[in-house]
Amino acid sequence: MRLLSYIIRSIFDILSWLIVIRTLISWLAPDIHHPNWRKFLRLLYRFTEPILGPIRENLPVIAWGLDFTPLVALLLLSIMRTFVLRIIMYLALDLGLY
Repeated sequence: MRLLSYIIRSIFDILSWLIVIRTLISWLAPDIHHPNWRKFLRLLYRFTEPILGPIRENLPVIAWGLDFTPLVALLLLSIMRTFVLRIIMYLALDLGLY
């Protein structure tokens, strides 16, 4: 069970870091025509857009065009991580594996 909780924790951590990296890159505005950047950005968007897209659709844009989607996504990922890890812990306790 510890291995499973470690894997789940790692997946949530990686997703959170990818969202942070995507946000920082959006502020830097890299050269999207460079092939290496393009590959990296495609990979980054492939992993983060399924999380950010639905939130962006339901979250209104605040004044001055500020997008709080990454902040909301990080908050929701943190809540989901805690919820999933607690379920695993309670299941392990019920099964006597912890």
